[in-house]
Amino acid sequence: MTEAARKLLSILARLPGGASQADLARLVPGEAEAAGRLTTLGLIHVDEFSRRSAHPFIREYVSTALPLQPEELSRVIAHYGGLAALFGPRVGGTKGAEALELLRVELENIEAMLLEGLQRAEVQVVIDQILDLNNFWRFSGYGSSHVVAKARTVAQKRGDRLREALCLQVEGQILLERSSHREAEALFRKALPVFKQADPELSEKRSTLGYARCIRGIGSIALDGQRLDEAESSFQQALHLFEKVGSPLSEGNCIHCLGKVGLERGLLQEARLKFVEAKHLFERLEDRLGRAYCLRNLGELDASPALLEEARTLFSEVGNLRGQAHSIRCLGNLALKRSALDDAQALYEQARPLLKRVGSLRGEANCLMGLGNVALQRSQPEIARVHFEEASQLFERVEDKRSLAQCERHLETLRS
Repeated sequence: MTEAARKLLSILARLPGGASQADLARLVPGEAEAAGRLTTLGLIHVDEFSRRSAHPFIREYVSTALPLQPEELSRVIAHYGGLAALFGPRVGGTKGAEALELLRVELENIEAMLLEGLQRAEVQVVIDQILDLNNFWRFSGYGSSHVVAKARTVAQKRGDRLREALCLQVEGQILLERSSHREAEALFRKALPVFKQADPELSEKRSTLGYARCIRGIGSIALDGQRLDEAESSFQQALHLFEKVGSPLSEGNCIHCLGKVGLERGLLQEARLKFVEAKHLFERLEDRLGRAYCLRNLGELDASPALLEEARTLFSEVGNLRGQAHSIRCLGNLALKRSALDDAQALYEQARPLLKRVGSLRGEANCLMGLGNVALQRSQPEIARVHFEEASQLFERVEDKRSLAQCERHLETLRS
């Protein structure tokens, strides 16, 4: 076996997701010839996309019998950590969809190498690369928060208060998006005093931003729980902190959140003004994601399919599957209102698996409730009952008492 073949096989032994030819070519000179030899020997498989992989049994044996040299492993860790650092922050931006797809394909390898990197000397860089994946994890539903939790433990042991707090914040944000509200709130509250322990001379702005994002996260949980005074207070507090450190994008997010509070209170004009204010700010900043959120809310207020379609397109372009799915669901609501039952059903059925994918239990429940209402209008009581019962179970899990009561009223009517 040539040195290039040995190195290629040893690298693939550390990569659970296989690897692209382009990535391996950067890591192994003479990769193409080496891959041909290993394929002939039956040690690796090359698929129709030229992606190389080794069978788990071979990977297990090679990782022990032919381990990578420390400097070789460092290069692999740096490569996949670099993908996280480069493409993670792009999710939610102009080319977010492309970034999300690349990260999705390489996620197993990226997470494996980041966990490996947490055991090495350059751990601060690795933790920052993990934090760079925040938008990807939140918007796509792929991966889990265990990598962030591991990074938090490492930062805590090293006495790195800033990175410990940032890991708590990001872990909380991921769990919030995946409907684990109690766990998310506990993490946000745990992060607050840790941010205050970080060295202000080295990281005051970063600490303040993280602290404010935790306050905003607590506000989002209060909003979902219909604790509207607490939500408003949290958003106002976070807004003040964002203004203090000069983060206009985050200010826009808080203004948008205050609009959602107004919407929940039934103050439609007040909500509209907040959404429009936030939209103008996002447009000035050329932030397409923030603009998409505002368009979706304005589309709901105005019962405008055009605004909701525009929001859906923007969410798709920036790589936010969650926002895309909710826009589709809202289009289903409009179709139901105009009694376009086939359209409504198709839209709910399109949105539901996406919402399940990203962990939005409330969104999935709303689709089920919509499908129940479609069945009611078609005089299909048994189908409606099944959908309302499934929706009730999800609403109960997220403690959405108002929506749960709506489902129970429908079920009571069906029983009578």
